[in-house]
Amino acid sequence: MALEIMITVGGSDYYVSDEGHTGASFGTTSGSQYYFPFVAVPPRLTLGPTDGGYIQVQSGNLSLVNRPYDTNHPFSGTNYRNMLSDAGSTSNVPTIAIKDSTKYAIFDGTLIVSNFNAETINFLIEPKEFDFYLAEGTVTDSTGSTVSIPFGFGQISFMPNYPYKGSDVFANGTSKHPIFSGVVTPVLREATSSGGTAGTALYSSFTPTATTLTGSGGTAYGLGGLLVSGRTTKVNGDPTDAADVLSGRIDTFAEYMAADLGLSTNYDTTKASAHAADAIGIWQTEKIKSLDLYSKVSYSINHQFFIQKNQSNGNDTLYLVDRNNNPTATELTEQEIISSTYRILKPLGVVIFTRRNYQFNDAYITESTLTNTSENLPTGRTINVHNYWRGTSKLFPPVQSDLDEFRDIEKKPIATVTLEGIKDTYTPGDRFTFNRQQDQVKVDLLTRSITWDWANRQTTLSGDANLSIYEES
Repeated sequence: MALEIMITVGGSDYYVSDEGHTGASFGTTSGSQYYFPFVAVPPRLTLGPTDGGYIQVQSGNLSLVNRPYDTNHPFSGTNYRNMLSDAGSTSNVPTIAIKDSTKYAIFDGTLIVSNFNAETINFLIEPKEFDFYLAEGTVTDSTGSTVSIPFGFGQISFMPNYPYKGSDVFANGTSKHPIFSGVVTPVLREATSSGGTAGTALYSSFTPTATTLTGSGGTAYGLGGLLVSGRTTKVNGDPTDAADVLSGRIDTFAEYMAADLGLSTNYDTTKASAHAADAIGIWQTEKIKSLDLYSKVSYSINHQFFIQKNQSNGNDTLYLVDRNNNPTATELTEQEIISSTYRILKPLGVVIFTRRNYQFNDAYITESTLTNTSENLPTGRTINVHNYWRGTSKLFPPVQSDLDEFRDIEKKPIATVTLEGIKDTYTPGDRFTFNRQQDQVKVDLLTRSITWDWANRQTTLSGDANLSIYEES
């Protein structure tokens, strides 16, 4: 097999490799596509979590020979001129797809010029851009102020900052991200002197649209402190359709992420089945990039995700991985292992999960912090996590065993193993076992990051591991 790269720039595709050869086009298993030998230094690409649960490019680089007058080169003629004029901007950013033995690309991303000279052009490889946002809308409220429209997912319980537009109408999200479904009647309560610790229930019925929630009957809103509860709606959903009501389950969260990121229904929860039915709740009141929030939430609930082409159909697919998932292992042999290292982390003291809690106190709303902990040692490092778990009832604190699973992953040592060859079918969440006689170690590793080094034709796997002594029988 051979390195094969497709670079798209200036509206055209260019095919390059470190050695000129004829091979299959992207998305086919045979063909006569010629790959020009323009790669000066083959790519080295590492995929792994950078901040939170989103597995993306941690580092990546590629060097091409500089051929500004060769029309077969991706950066020649007008493209070379644009490369110079667009340097440091976001205009005309080239995209890159890489494969080796697979039918479809194992990586899709962008190329950023880092430096060049007469001989080479050097690039950084960056992740594919998903330019989507949550809590992206604004509205003029009843006071004339411009306020953000929150984003909600799952079961929302007594959350503030639900915008009131006036005349019994509330801002119920955006057309892409409607908040509350009317199929499960929302609950609005206002802090009043007569409401005590329960608040005063507002309205007896509601009429929802994707962008508004209109109350009628019962007690009208009096512009006091307001808390809202209810069930949310799918991406581009209909708040009046029972089929579009969200349960808040983790598998539904994967479906929501895929739809929001433009991946349609292309998501896979094969490695996240154990907690698929567990519930989460999200109430985001400030504009945030979709991937940033999804990354925070996934990490909080002990999951990770990555986006890669499905090798069966070529569709960009979101893969959700439960970090506690323990799939069938692939056993690595001594013959394919080049090297291995082991890193013992600083002892873990405690993991602290917190979230804001809001309660009625007569005519006021009080705010406090609810804390759940998973302790490991009396002293040691502390990990603080925002708590998105809703527990099995969707209303109460999370199950302690779920928090303990997070703790048990975080206290494990990290094993890294480098293998001969480009292992382009391995993905995050895969499990590997191997014995290292020279280290006297048996390793059971769950992959969190993968490095492909095409210059040396090597693959490096790294992740949390169980280590035990190896005694040759």
